Amino acid sequence: STLANCMAANLAFAGTPVAIVSLEMSPSDWSINALSRFSGTNGWKIRKKLLNNYWRDQVAAHRWKMAEWPLRFLSCGHHLADITRAVRRAARNQKVRMVVIDYLQLIRADGRFKSLYEEFTHVSHELKRLAQSLGIAIVLLSQFNREVNKNKGGCSYPMMSNLKDSSAIEQDA
Repeated sequence: STLANCMAANLAFAGTPVAIVSLEMSPSDWSINALSRFSGTNGWKIRKKLLNNYWRDQVAAHRWKMAEWPLRFLSCGHHLADITRAVRRAARNQKVRMVVIDYLQLIRADGRFKSLYEEFTHVSHELKRLAQSLGIAIVLLSQFNREVNKNKGGCSYPMMSNLKDSSAIEQDA
């Protein structure tokens, strides 16, 4: 999540219209995290309002700059159809070039699926098709299984096989 949110913030900072669909983090939490990164301020201190005058001024200056970024939070619920509509509208109305969706396992698709694998595969395929039809990038985040330390050969870094119910993410990427 942090990497994708940094990508979104950096693109928006450079003037590229970006949208975020966070099914887990509120826009205010996302903004505090971005403010923390860009101002060099401790995010916990921002949340608890424990900033001295210097840091309060730093945060205020960055907040004004961030308000001008072409960054949109799409409030659209957890259903694939709602997310698709919101992304289409943002691409059309705000000329969004990249969308970050956090995260796959929270998206629900209409239809009958035999397993989560099939449902997530459907979601992945539909979002890839959407990105292609709109000519935009969609960054779809996914959870990892907690089994990273049990990878073959003692490998302790994440692998594609560690993606939770990973479906066709690798093929659609």
